[in-house]
Amino acid sequence: MARIVVTGANGQLGTEMLRLTLPAGWTIQGFTRAEADISDPAAIRRMVEGADLLVNAAAYTAVDKAEEEASIAHQINAEAPGLLAAPDPLLRVDACAGAPLCPQSSVETRALARELAPLTQGRRLHVSGCAKGCARPGPADLVLTGHAGRFDLALNARAGDAALKIGLKPHEILSLFRDPDAP
Repeated sequence: MARIVVTGANGQLGTEMLRLTLPAGWTIQGFTRAEADISDPAAIRRMVEGADLLVNAAAYTAVDKAEEEASIAHQINAEAPGLLAAPDPLLRVDACAGAPLCPQSSVETRALARELAPLTQGRRLHVSGCAKGCARPGPADLVLTGHAGRFDLALNARAGDAALKIGLKPHEILSLFRDPDAP
């Protein structure tokens, strides 16, 4: 089951989003300004917990008042989207079940994905136990693909694509991601 969270649920776009007919297994939940203050990081964390997709439809749209209320307009239209984009780095990570749950996988994926999430600098990470890429069929900024008990690292790729570095152990990957000069 996938969960979509929509901010600005009382606005024009938010209202229309909540009317969408979703595929089976998908749910959508809208939040108004009264229900979730998007300028409050704690409120954002509570709102997006368990979300698979976030749609920010909140905006300061009172053009005639924007100069008088410049601080509020800036907070809603400029600062809040940044807070929404990075409330939990795990929201930018895709990881398959990995070993021992998947017979195709030769590596454990979930714990490594959790450790790497805060180190990705806002980039999309895919940790795949094998070249099939079940958790994310499309490309990601950083891709770790399990192979023979180790990982191969590719950039802007899909699981199984040509790797920049091959045969990495989890501790080597963590060291690489902690290096500010690393790719």
